[in-house]
Order: sequence, then structure tokens, then C-alpha cells
Amino acid sequence: MTREEAIDTLENIILSEGIIDFSPDVAENIVKKGTDSNYGARPLRRAVTTHIEDVFAEKFLSGELEKGSHYKVTWSDKLEILKK
Repeated sequence: MTREEAIDTLENIILSEGIIDFSPDVAENIVKKGTDSNYGARPLRRAVTTHIEDVFAEKFLSGELEKGSHYKVTWSDKLEILKK
């Protein structure tokens, strides 16, 4: 999976609300964490679930994310979600 395909996948999963902008470093880190030539795309999908979807779900359910607000998603040591 290319960097651009990873970004597209992440955006399609979470952008259904139209409120998230991903920086390129997010896709780069997910691809690094989810790359395994022996198992194909399964580890990548697991990395997206663990490091992106689960984080968003926890933050949304805890009230940290507001529906309709805009957020910038970056990655330094871990996923960071910043309100725009």
C-alpha cells in the first residue's frame, strides 16, 4: 500500500463526518506499524483500527470530540487530534 492509498483509506474511514484533516505523518506511521510482508494487508487494517479508529471512538465517547467540529490529526510519538 502506498502512502497516498493509506491516507485515502484513513480519510474514507473517518471523514464520513467531513470534519477531519490528516497530516501525511499519520499515514506514514500507520504504514510502518502495519507493514508485514507475510500477512498482507491484515496488519495494516489492524493498525488503522488500533491506532486510529479506537482512539477516535474513545475520544468521541468521552466527549473530547464534538460532532461538527473540525480537527487536524498528526502523529509525533502517537496519534494527536487537535481542534482547528
